[in-house]
Amino acid sequence: MKSILPRSVVLRALSRLIAPLVRFSLKHSIKLQDFIEVAKHSYVNEAGKSILSTEEEPTAARIALVSGVHRKDVTRISREGSVLPEDLSIVARIIGQWRGDLRFLDKSGRPRILSLEGQQSDFKQLVGIVSKELNAGIILAELERIRAVKRIGSGLKLTSPAYMPIGDSRKGLDFLASDIEDLFQSVEENLSNPNQSLNLHIKTVFDSIDEKAIPEIRHWLLREGSKFHTHVEKYLREYDTDINPEIDSHGSKYRIAIGSFSRCELSNTSKMAFKPKIVKNE
Repeated sequence: MKSILPRSVVLRALSRLIAPLVRFSLKHSIKLQDFIEVAKHSYVNEAGKSILSTEEEPTAARIALVSGVHRKDVTRISREGSVLPEDLSIVARIIGQWRGDLRFLDKSGRPRILSLEGQQSDFKQLVGIVSKELNAGIILAELERIRAVKRIGSGLKLTSPAYMPIGDSRKGLDFLASDIEDLFQSVEENLSNPNQSLNLHIKTVFDSIDEKAIPEIRHWLLREGSKFHTHVEKYLREYDTDINPEIDSHGSKYRIAIGSFSRCELSNTSKMAFKPKIVKNE
């Protein structure tokens, strides 16, 4: 668990990384005490995982030593347990399988309308390929709720190019947390293995765009970004052993994540600064 980066560098980065979390917390009336409690849970959980990875016993004393969380809190948090987050990739994987698996495409290579009726319906087969444990009815309800599909007679048509949890605050924020985790790992791998094949980590920024052009630009970014991910899907599905069971593969399976985002904000908002002054007690 030895750090590959100097402590001062990590602390400097942490001060910047935590600022958006604090702004988010203040906006939603989350006080410092709540923030600390959430942080304690994360420290205990992640320290336990880290210790397990070394094949050692993650005792309360060991976790307290590694994390800095008081042993009494470690015991309490371990006793309370934590709720596992929903698997956000499930709906995305269903859509991706539908868009990439030849069994669910028409002759033009586009997602075809799937049958819904019967135990051997196309849609149930699709869900079963992603996971035997999934309930097709629940997946269908979620796809309809986010308007990713449309019923055509007794069939189901895919109308969304990708999964975007718009309008659902819980899933949207969970999606954000998942993206942040992937970005962290990507950057850390680049820093620790600079001589190997690097992960993609690119950002394009312009800070003097006229306000009138923003609606058009938002639309263009969404359209072109969707096209890019469609292109990525077509490329990666050739290597996916779930989609192509005929691939002769006996090694480890890797998860590949490619994220994209865009944001439009006033240029001067990031330049605002606050210098705390000594406040006398009244």
